[in-house]
Amino acid sequence: MAREMLTVMEDWKGWESQRQVEVKDSEVDMLMSLMENKKRLPNHKQDFLLREVITTDRFPYIFGYTVDRELLARYKATTADWKSYFRVKTVPNFNTFERHEVYGNDNKLPEVTQKGEYLVTPASAGRYTGNIKKYGRQFDISWEATINDMMGAFSDIPQRFADAAIRTEA
Repeated sequence: MAREMLTVMEDWKGWESQRQVEVKDSEVDMLMSLMENKKRLPNHKQDFLLREVITTDRFPYIFGYTVDRELLARYKATTADWKSYFRVKTVPNFNTFERHEVYGNDNKLPEVTQKGEYLVTPASAGRYTGNIKKYGRQFDISWEATINDMMGAFSDIPQRFADAAIRTEA
């Protein structure tokens, strides 16, 4: 599963890690395999191997890398329906912006009789202002909590964050 997830995540365009610490795919594969306990190891052996694979100072980078990439893969896999009928524009900063628009002429066309005249429908112009806001949250988890997570309560964190981002955007 980890390898398939990495394949889906690799083509994410525009993603750039905030940390300049290199994380190897083999570290992520090993971590995912051990955290999911795919080999059905006894708890003490799983704990020992996890401690061997990663050190506590390395854990935040590997875990963050994994969560970031899974989150982005889930986010990318979902296509919001609103994107098909709204224009998405980019603004350079958080200052209030002003946009101009022309509206009208998109309602039902009037019937034209035989040899009848096509009538002019006036368009209207308007303007609006807006500003962007930043949304987000942190999830605080310790290495020990992930080791002790026998119920798998933390395994869906990337999916939850991606779903929250999708809902917030919509």
